[in-house]
Amino acid sequence: MGDDLLRQGGHGGSITVTDSLFDHTCWYTGSHLDAFQMYDPGDVSHALLNHDTLNSRPVNHSGTGDAAIFWADHPGAGSTLEVEHSMLAGGDYTTALYDATAGSGVVINVHNNVYVNHSWNYGPCDSNSVRYNGHEGLRFVSNVLDTGAAVTC
Repeated sequence: MGDDLLRQGGHGGSITVTDSLFDHTCWYTGSHLDAFQMYDPGDVSHALLNHDTLNSRPVNHSGTGDAAIFWADHPGAGSTLEVEHSMLAGGDYTTALYDATAGSGVVINVHNNVYVNHSWNYGPCDSNSVRYNGHEGLRFVSNVLDTGAAVTC
């Protein structure tokens, strides 16, 4: 749990990270390492990540880490995540965006980001979230690989 580069959690709240470098985690046996993880079950949390580099690939191991962004664990209704104009790399899935499901009241907005091609184990994005419907869900638009190809989630 202490191997994340940045973690949001503990009774809700807001975090804004701008123009920051979260680069290369350290891997330990049993690690679940993310560049950014939200862990705040049931509490209302807000995160804005703008113009950042988030890279979960460890410097001391050949793996990819767990995720550049891991947003899950049932945040409270009204929670928001916005990731924009950032470079994302590493992870089993580079962005693991969960729990913005029907009736959750959670909004995830990921737009205008660049994903480092082939820096993941399984794919650039995974989600159980519904598509954004104006009140909740995942809005995932205008994201590309560093090759220029579009990224979907």
